[in-house]
Amino acid sequence: MRKILIAIMVMLVSYTSEAQFIQGSVRKGTAYNQVDVMFRSTFNSNVGEYVNYVQFSLSIPVSAYQAGVTATLTPVGPFAPLVFAQGPQYTQGSTNERVFTWVCVNPAVTAMSWTTADFVGATVTFTGGIANTLVKMCDYTNAGGGSNSNTYFAINVTQHGGDVTNYGDLYFTNLGESTENIYGNGDQFVQTSALVSLPVDFLNFSGYRAGARNILNWTTSSEQNNKGFEVQRSIDGSNYVALGFVNSLAPGGNSATELSYTFSDNNLSGSRQYYRLKQVNLDNSSKYSNIVLIKGDRGMQMTIDGLYP
Repeated sequence: MRKILIAIMVMLVSYTSEAQFIQGSVRKGTAYNQVDVMFRSTFNSNVGEYVNYVQFSLSIPVSAYQAGVTATLTPVGPFAPLVFAQGPQYTQGSTNERVFTWVCVNPAVTAMSWTTADFVGATVTFTGGIANTLVKMCDYTNAGGGSNSNTYFAINVTQHGGDVTNYGDLYFTNLGESTENIYGNGDQFVQTSALVSLPVDFLNFSGYRAGARNILNWTTSSEQNNKGFEVQRSIDGSNYVALGFVNSLAPGGNSATELSYTFSDNNLSGSRQYYRLKQVNLDNSSKYSNIVLIKGDRGMQMTIDGLYP
């Protein structure tokens, strides 16, 4: 009997040591409002092997959420060929978190390869939040307490046994990049070690004629890593020239309160003037606003969405 038990134990140890897994993780990305979705494999992919299913969810605290928050995924690295569909975002009451989920069902043969080195499989860019926050990769399906069947981490490949999800330990961490923990009911999560900015992409921009000059006014509701605004003008609505640069009033480019700006164009030409703002970040990335048209003594006030990248 003892020999049989020993034989069984040896078989179990052998099976465990040969098990093939891919785990997930998350870290702050290169942009201030971006995270990297990470993967770690215990095996090198075979020639012709590819991922045919992967699903994961990210979450942010409800305190950092407001209506209009978006999370945009871009596949990169070994997973660049994959196409992801984003599920409806929702609020998980038990954790007080806003959840974003992506699923890739890949039925076609897709050339890809990976090794046992950690790699970034996707980046996710957030816009429209109201705070800096840690971002989690979460799983709400623990049999001992979780009940949301749509929010989980799983991955399948075409070889190595198919399902390579490590259900006992879904996530991995790297020092200084991420930490791992469990919710009160035992569900697993891993979160960024560094805060991620969720910039508010709302701006009020208006203009009016005052004698022989045009006055432009705009207000930001918050700013993250903002260097300032290049004011540009066009007389045909297509070709713009820079008139000047207005530095951010936010200390260090960051503010959680409203800030107001004014710019005066004293050298008018033509019967109508089109204006736009080029918002420039501290890393020199930029994005354009929508357009304000001033025609004669009339000005148009516009609400601008998407000023921040």
